[in-house]
Amino acid sequence: MKLSSNFKKIWPYLILIFLGFLLYYQTLSFSYSYLDDNNLILDNQKILTESGIFKIFTSDVFFYGSNSGFYYRPLLNVSFLLDSLVLGVNPFFFHFTNVILHLIAACLVFFIFKKYFFSKGTAYFLALIFLVHPVLSQAVAWIPGRNDSLLTIFILASFYFFANFLRNDRIAYLWGHIIFFALAIFVKETAVFLPIVCLIYYFLSDYKFSKRNSRDNFLIMFALWFGVSLIWYLFRKISLPDNSLSSLALLGWHNLGSVLIYFGKIILPFNLGVYPTVRDSVYWFGILAVLLFFLAVYFTPKLNWRRFSFGFLWFIIFLIPTLLNSDPSLEHRLYLPIIGLLICLAEIYPLRGLSWQTKRAKIIALMVIIILSALTFIHCRYFSDRISFWSEAAVNSPHSAFVHNNLGAMYYLDNNLVKAKEQYLEALKLDLKQNLVHNNLGLIAMNDKNFSEAESEYKKELEINPEYDNAWANLGILYFNLKRFTEARAAFVQAYRLNPNNQQAYNSLRILGAN
Repeated sequence: MKLSSNFKKIWPYLILIFLGFLLYYQTLSFSYSYLDDNNLILDNQKILTESGIFKIFTSDVFFYGSNSGFYYRPLLNVSFLLDSLVLGVNPFFFHFTNVILHLIAACLVFFIFKKYFFSKGTAYFLALIFLVHPVLSQAVAWIPGRNDSLLTIFILASFYFFANFLRNDRIAYLWGHIIFFALAIFVKETAVFLPIVCLIYYFLSDYKFSKRNSRDNFLIMFALWFGVSLIWYLFRKISLPDNSLSSLALLGWHNLGSVLIYFGKIILPFNLGVYPTVRDSVYWFGILAVLLFFLAVYFTPKLNWRRFSFGFLWFIIFLIPTLLNSDPSLEHRLYLPIIGLLICLAEIYPLRGLSWQTKRAKIIALMVIIILSALTFIHCRYFSDRISFWSEAAVNSPHSAFVHNNLGAMYYLDNNLVKAKEQYLEALKLDLKQNLVHNNLGLIAMNDKNFSEAESEYKKELEINPEYDNAWANLGILYFNLKRFTEARAAFVQAYRLNPNNQQAYNSLRILGAN
């Protein structure tokens, strides 16, 4: 009898795990997309496996050094290190880990929704939507997308302990909340907004600290939040250069339109892309989605405004960091914010009016899950390899010089130099100052033994992008082949100065030193 009771508790999770694994099984055979994963894993394999944890926690995520880094994500690199210890750079285990993380996140969504927000039927339907929604597929099929699934797991765990601390004042729950908050913030800076979300939940929920403990609990919480944030800030300060907050604020203002794009992709997920850009995104889906959303709110009787407001604020607050990026439309960044919007959708018509005991509700739910699963299964295939990824990116974002340059680089790696050059020239048509393009054209010229053209292209690259260490290293190789050793040494020294992890520059300087 006890076994039967326990099985009833775990079977919903087992079904979530089975369905999720079935949906994302194809990703286990995927290779690298060459959007960041090649830099994070292939290029940095030696650093990850030999430099140790201290190096990871005192470097930017790409190990560029304190002069040029931007993102501080040490626990993401720790996860890559752990995967590397299993199968080296074989992409299988990296993709397997991504799938497992997504399944854990979906189970946590069900658990949190059922415990604190909704009936079991509603919570399960929302968890299934989270599991199979195509807008979240990038976080699973693209290896670096795990940054957001890891973040979400730790945020949900931290929120669970916070909500339990509200209910019984046990200090163990407070420490659980703080530990997972610390893990979340060292995964991604978005977690700095978690205390705000927790305070909003406190004021909007029915649970409050007892008057006797309220002041002490708040003082302890604020002290711990501040302490964790300060430690993270100091480590980040060591690892990264100063970033202008005013420029980030300006960037966020210019990217406000992305909120509309994101909203449309959640409600009407038919405008997805592997590397979407704001310029090539369609706003009509977002406009229609917003109209439908507000109509549903208007026609919903006796709306639970407190729960609806909490969900909406969760969505907006955790979306804010996304707007501070130069490429704000990448879909994996919706992984955490979508949880708030799911709370909103459960509170409005027609979802709120569904009775999960009826056949009609079950058929509607099944149809929604099947449609979303089909869209996800199809969309995932574009992440299968680097050519598929960047070819699809060029289709979705034809006005992006960055995309065309990267597609050209993929053709170059496949030794298809004709198509590679076509894409590089297309990139220059769109943006004469696009980074890396002239360097890549220089590589093609080197391959053709056209050394004067190669030198010209490398120098053009360095005029645009003087901090690019690989262009200096490539220029050094050119001079070395031409036996211009003094100039070669100077170029390699500059490359090594910009990036001490540049193995080409390091090895070449050793050879030149021996000579």
